[in-house]
Amino acid sequence: MKNMILIMILISVFAVVAFFDDFNEPIRSGVPIVSEENEESNQEVNASVHSEERTHSLEYRLEEKNIVDGYVIETYREYETYRDKEGKIIESLPTSKYDYLRYHISERDLGD
Repeated sequence: MKNMILIMILISVFAVVAFFDDFNEPIRSGVPIVSEENEESNQEVNASVHSEERTHSLEYRLEEKNIVDGYVIETYREYETYRDKEGKIIESLPTSKYDYLRYHISERDLGD
């Protein structure tokens, strides 16, 4: 009898897991799956990048600063920056991504 109850509990657990696995399938359907072909092409790309000895980073730079209705609004733009092995900038490309920072200033701050 105890074995039968244990088997029923295990079957129930597997059924619940299978249900939730199918429930999450649409979420995972948009995720690309890496195949061996992609890994080989990635290795070729990585080899060419390593031969050039450059690093890639994303940086934000201040584009403009405005005062609007008692707020300072700063606009930052993202740049792709490529550096050589000495750390010198080889290339800096602006992207289409912007970030905005807004903070309140008081009348006392405006008077200075």
